[in-house]
Amino acid sequence: MDVSTPSRRPRSAESCPWQADGRFAADLPLEDYPSTMLLRLAQAIQQQVSATYARAHGLSVAEWRMLARLNSEGSVQLATLCRALAMDKAYAGRLLRSLGAQSLVTVEADPAHGRRLIVAITPAGRALARRILPQARASQEQLLRSYSAPRLFLALRSRYRPLRRRANPHA
Repeated sequence: MDVSTPSRRPRSAESCPWQADGRFAADLPLEDYPSTMLLRLAQAIQQQVSATYARAHGLSVAEWRMLARLNSEGSVQLATLCRALAMDKAYAGRLLRSLGAQSLVTVEADPAHGRRLIVAITPAGRALARRILPQARASQEQLLRSYSAPRLFLALRSRYRPLRRRANPHA
């Protein structure tokens, strides 16, 4: 055993390191923080559900998320798109360059405000999104069949909406 590494007792699947009153165990590793677990679960689900059909159409999962959002909203300010997708502008910019190179989106300066950028889906982008959407819906339905769909939806919505309002009070 490496003595430089502190030893932790392995946790069984049944032992919960979170206290009933909301406190953590003193030695709680970062990977057991609720926010870390939720984020990783969401990323894993997104990857599992989206990767196959996104890759089949030459898109990364993040590019597909952006294209799908633009398909539903048309044109939007870059800052608004970033908030909706929970992406920073630098990452969104890289995705937009890739999608733009594929002629799926356009990015132009807002004529009403020179420093603001407007992002829009092109007809080719809309056509691609429309081809992918049936596969996306089928994957989401398959995911919901794995859970009690109504209970899962209500639990997620009741927790997410207040958090979103606190994080984006002006949205």
